[in-house]
Amino acid sequence: MIEIIKQLLREHENDVHISKNDDFIMIYEGVYPEDCIKIITGKQKYLVLDVCRDKEHVLRETENKNEAAVYAAVLYKSFYDIRLYMKIDRRNYGIIRNYVKAGEENKALKFTTDKFPDSVFSIDYEDKSKISLIRDGDKAHVKYGGKYIVKDRNLAASYGVLNTYTGELYYINEFYENRIKPIDCAISHEDICRLYILKE
Repeated sequence: MIEIIKQLLREHENDVHISKNDDFIMIYEGVYPEDCIKIITGKQKYLVLDVCRDKEHVLRETENKNEAAVYAAVLYKSFYDIRLYMKIDRRNYGIIRNYVKAGEENKALKFTTDKFPDSVFSIDYEDKSKISLIRDGDKAHVKYGGKYIVKDRNLAASYGVLNTYTGELYYINEFYENRIKPIDCAISHEDICRLYILKE
């Protein structure tokens, strides 16, 4: 199980710590694991938890140890990778905001979506398998999997959110195809995307 986690988190090997005892495995960064991903290892099932300070939230339960390892690694990545996207997004958001302020909404939208295939986003209609931007006058909503990521935000903010989450969905699609599919487990693409994007 630990080997699968290490394999899936190999690009984080300098930051990630994995500790194990008889009852659980913890995945964390830094010195003290007050915020971590935990796998509780039982005889019949494995629980994958998000731990924040003293609060534990069970996100997945499975009888398959490979699935538990995959879920834990994807959940860790979803929290770690967002920091990388946030750095990129601040730069992109400034460009998007300037286009919107100048009344060049089409350029803002083109900048937001140009580097991604149509398979990961939809504009002005909801597709639950894509990041969907639904405009309503000078406001917009961004949704994924039938859930609002943001609702009734200004266009610049909504385009920025679309840019971030479209990048995340594109990334996790590639990650699923290249790194998760070869592992012996029965986790669906949709399940991995929901866990990574919505943390549920």
